Amino acid sequence: MGIAMFLLVAYSSINYALSEPISQYLCPDNEIYRDEGHCDELCGERTTTTSLCIPELAEPGCYCKPGYRRQSDEPGSLCVHEKDCVICDEDQEYRMCGTDCPRYCGAPPGPLPCNKMCRAGCFCKDSYVLRRKGGTRCILESQCPSCS
Repeated sequence: MGIAMFLLVAYSSINYALSEPISQYLCPDNEIYRDEGHCDELCGERTTTTSLCIPELAEPGCYCKPGYRRQSDEPGSLCVHEKDCVICDEDQEYRMCGTDCPRYCGAPPGPLPCNKMCRAGCFCKDSYVLRRKGGTRCILESQCPSCS
């Protein structure tokens, strides 16, 4: 009877383990698996959920742990502690792999020669450029001062 009881307990444990979604054990750091729909908060958002997420339609999967926010809405963006969020200016957005050679006012037309290295950080949004080479302030490209 001892072996039968052992086998029953072992079977129950294995059956219970298999009833849990395997993917819950594969979540990246600072994330947990959720069976129910959930929306991650993004760094810099003042609302409680991302603007494009409807919790009732969200798929089960890995989401940020409580107290953590997703750094951006880019696929693969990391969950960081709220105090570690990088907040970009209004005319910028956070990118995990932005160019190390950004466009700027007065730059020659076409792509800039660049070493193709990317870096994470705040970058000018589309149709914005740096006001000057090496600067940090973004303006609409159409507002660049002209040299006449």
